[in-house]
Amino acid sequence: MTLKTGPADDDAYGVASRRTAAVRRPHGDDGLFMIGFMFRVLIGLSILGIVGFDAASVIMTRNQLEQTAGLAADHAAVTYRAHPDSKAAYTAAAAVARAGGATLAPADFSVTKAGTITLTVRDQATTLVLGHIPGSDDLTQPSSTVVRTAKP
Repeated sequence: MTLKTGPADDDAYGVASRRTAAVRRPHGDDGLFMIGFMFRVLIGLSILGIVGFDAASVIMTRNQLEQTAGLAADHAAVTYRAHPDSKAAYTAAAAVARAGGATLAPADFSVTKAGTITLTVRDQATTLVLGHIPGSDDLTQPSSTVVRTAKP
């Protein structure tokens, strides 16, 4: 009995050549398929993360703005009940709005003779991409209007 000295594909039945063909890799592959796949996954996860961050930022800004508007209106109502002065009520509401990270313009604040206070606070959501898209101002610059009655 003698052993083969030539290459494996010298087998008369082709058994050895089929086994080695499955193990051989084409020249220049070096895992490029896997690197390309991982790159696509990384890009997809990055896009998903950016969209998620922008969505969470918009939702959180809207919720916080509604709470800030309610607190500002409550403080304005309490101040107006104590001293029926619309400027003092505006000052109290504006201070609460500033503390909550929102803005209250004088044009967005009104008090009727019956003591009904209407105010609109505005804020800017911090976004990565959404703020740069034209027409997205309704999402990235929310406002909240609240009405309270201050009975003196």
